[in-house]
Amino acid sequence: MKEGKVELFSTPIHVIQYENNSILDDCRDVLLKLDYCVTKDDLHLSSPFSNLADFLLKSVSKVFDDYKLIRDSEYITCMWANVSPSYNKHPIHLHANSFWSGVLYLNCPKPDSGWIEFKDPRQALLFQYFEYEQENEFSMRSAKMEPEDNKLILFPSWLEHGTMGGNFSESKNQKRISLSFNVMPRCNVKNYSNQYNFQ
Repeated sequence: MKEGKVELFSTPIHVIQYENNSILDDCRDVLLKLDYCVTKDDLHLSSPFSNLADFLLKSVSKVFDDYKLIRDSEYITCMWANVSPSYNKHPIHLHANSFWSGVLYLNCPKPDSGWIEFKDPRQALLFQYFEYEQENEFSMRSAKMEPEDNKLILFPSWLEHGTMGGNFSESKNQKRISLSFNVMPRCNVKNYSNQYNFQ
């Protein structure tokens, strides 16, 4: 008897841990001077964030290459920063009018700077609540990832996500700084109606 398991329709999330460098340091220094806020979403158009945008696109390009995406290039449509106090949360959301999205953590106070949470996109889980001996990838309704300085997380823009409020009120540097951005490919989409996939 032969047995096997095929896991279909997986959701990719790419995690890249950068080393310290001058580009990241320059952007971190600018944002550390700000009070708690959400900045405008055009940071990628001005220095030093324009340099950071070019730096991040190199990682995005490798991800798109990995999926064999046909395109001429890719570009960042918008970029903004969240400068957050302790316990600050971001409700579950997605990024509309975008293909892929990313979040880069520039300052993560200890001991708990607040985890990013990704919601399982399978709608069937909203209707079934069975019990399991232990939590696994089939029973979880969300997945959490711990932020770290200089960590980049890339994910499809349709994937719902949010940030849990971390407790770092006793930290000397009490700002969690995350920089988010959206990416689109430059390509000639030929099958606009996609009708053949519905026949």
